[in-house]
Amino acid sequence: MSKRSAPSAVKAVFPLSDTELAVVFADPVEQSAIRIRNFSSAAGLRIRTVNVDESRPTRLILTTSNMRADEIVTDQLHFEGLALVGGKTSRKGSSPTFVQGIKDPSQLKVPHFESAFPYGSKLIGAHVSVSCCTGCNGGVHDRNLVVINHHVGGPWTGIWVQTAKTIDSPYPRWQKVLCAGGVMAEQNGATTIVDRGWMEIYKQLEEPHHAPPALPIETADLPNSRDKRLFLKGLDASWVQFEDIHVENVAQVAPKARSSKSASLRRNKITFTDRSGGRTTAYLYQPSGLKICAGQKLRMLRGFIHAEKPGLYVLLSDKEEDIFS
Repeated sequence: MSKRSAPSAVKAVFPLSDTELAVVFADPVEQSAIRIRNFSSAAGLRIRTVNVDESRPTRLILTTSNMRADEIVTDQLHFEGLALVGGKTSRKGSSPTFVQGIKDPSQLKVPHFESAFPYGSKLIGAHVSVSCCTGCNGGVHDRNLVVINHHVGGPWTGIWVQTAKTIDSPYPRWQKVLCAGGVMAEQNGATTIVDRGWMEIYKQLEEPHHAPPALPIETADLPNSRDKRLFLKGLDASWVQFEDIHVENVAQVAPKARSSKSASLRRNKITFTDRSGGRTTAYLYQPSGLKICAGQKLRMLRGFIHAEKPGLYVLLSDKEEDIFS
């Protein structure tokens, strides 16, 4: 693959479908001067048509040969001689690296991680599009986190997306969504697809369906201390369930003022144990979760695992239906 650096005019390249690429420029592109020969794919992807998005003149839509594949194919677009509005001409250069086609969380995770702790993703910096079920109906909104889960459930089947954008209502929980144009990152140990300003989110044409089976785990599996096991990296963003737990400690956490657009919500930080004898930390955002007290017993608690620091994981839960007393 070419090592030529991307020109500043090109901000992003990402799939909108398995046969469409969006190319985002800093400046509008002169439509009359666009030619297919202005573009080439480092991975040999065939470009069929190129058009300016009428609603967004800084965005081109390229139709391509089919990008659907089980494996991960990284690619770059090479550009030469594009005319920009105002008389500028872009120099020869390359786009940021992108992953061909629409992927699900497990495809972006396995086996694309480093072999040693903290098991960072090998796809860091790649522009990606992911489509699967939003387990949190828009997300655990603190820190603008949305979780995307494969409907089969289990380890390696979830991934976090960080975006301030929202999904149009009505939106049933566990319905499919497309997050197009995020950038792969490792944030405090959590593999996260980050919105750098151009992400697009679409509800998919799918009937709402039941939740995947929550993975049963115990507190010994998720200690509230640093743990270097690869098993826990696989649980990051996974949908899990604890049973017959005893709440030992509770601390109400008030919202904090932030200069960014990221939300900060009131939450209940609890430490709990179960028959395994371990201790796990959870952040509860739902109204019933805010009322939980030390000494209380819960028949079941479900939520999504998130890495707060490399090797340090917590449970995030924000729906009433995920707590059973």
